[in-house]
Amino acid sequence: MIKIFTDSTSYIPMEAQQENDITVMPLSVTIDDKDFLETEISNDTFYKSIKEAKALPKSNPLSVDDIKNAFEKELAEGNSILAILISAKLSETYENACTAKKKLLGKYPRSNITIIDSQSGGMQEGLAVLAAAETAKSGAWLEDVVKAADSTIHHTKFIFMPETLKYLEYGGKLRRGQAIIGNALQIIPILTAANGEIAPLESVRTKSKALNRIIEIFKTDISKYGVRKIIIHHIDAIDTAQVLADQISEIASLEATICEIGAVIGANVGPGSVGIVYETIEALSEKE
Repeated sequence: MIKIFTDSTSYIPMEAQQENDITVMPLSVTIDDKDFLETEISNDTFYKSIKEAKALPKSNPLSVDDIKNAFEKELAEGNSILAILISAKLSETYENACTAKKKLLGKYPRSNITIIDSQSGGMQEGLAVLAAAETAKSGAWLEDVVKAADSTIHHTKFIFMPETLKYLEYGGKLRRGQAIIGNALQIIPILTAANGEIAPLESVRTKSKALNRIIEIFKTDISKYGVRKIIIHHIDAIDTAQVLADQISEIASLEATICEIGAVIGANVGPGSVGIVYETIEALSEKE
């Protein structure tokens, strides 16, 4: 049997996790020297806590031991493992998973452990996980399950706009110079996940213009590549997310699902952020 693993930053809804037998390994956040597993702190509690905290929150990767212990339970039962994880450039989780794999192969030399760098996080990662899980449920070989995940990664895009750049700068996810310029000029940046990193896409002067530009980029992409699935992400910004979801759904004639971002990515991006993840029918060009 092929067992599908991911980390909690994929934010796959619980119902989908259970339906597709996906094992989610939780990362953690530190708030004023206290550690919380992402799956054990509600979003409301987290966002209230960081507003009252003395320092900005910090996210922590999965440890080698946490991953090793989770994998070993399945290997001991003779199962193969496919783990699809947050970008290696955004977290040490992927690197730690590779280390855990090496340790386990010493004990289980005939086992199959495949680890994929999703090149992103959120439901861009989550859609790759779901594609793999659905393919595995059909009884496909591991090679085909891996191909399903890889293909989905090349058919998805994640665009978002943070309310402020201070969280990305503090967490080391955006170069200091970019953050200083953006904050100093009160520019609203439109960011994307590119080559595993958070990269500036465009900058505008107001939030409304930023939302309109995200919609324009989406319209351009789906006119070229079609669209299969749409998720609206938000971080403590449900009202803005709903407005974006309504507009996007009407444009695409396809329902956009709203999915709140949890503590780990929330610690690195900050409250007030809104974005969109979409899966296209045709593969996105590397330049898009």
